[in-house]
Amino acid sequence: MENEILKIISDATRVNIKEIKKNIDSNNIWDSLIYIELIISLEDNFNISFDESEIDQMKTPRKVIKCVSGKI
Repeated sequence: MENEILKIISDATRVNIKEIKKNIDSNNIWDSLIYIELIISLEDNFNISFDESEIDQMKTPRKVIKCVSGKI
């Protein structure tokens, strides 16, 4: 599951997975436009939806993984 999420993050941000793992707690991986694309991609790929509070909390790759994993 984590690898699938990392792949989606990588595709959206155009940052390789190794670099994302290295910066798993960084909130500087994406800008606001890429973040919107990332959220949509995650929702589409996993057939889930996020509410506003969840979206506000997913500021780092680690938090994205935790949130998505909790919804599946």
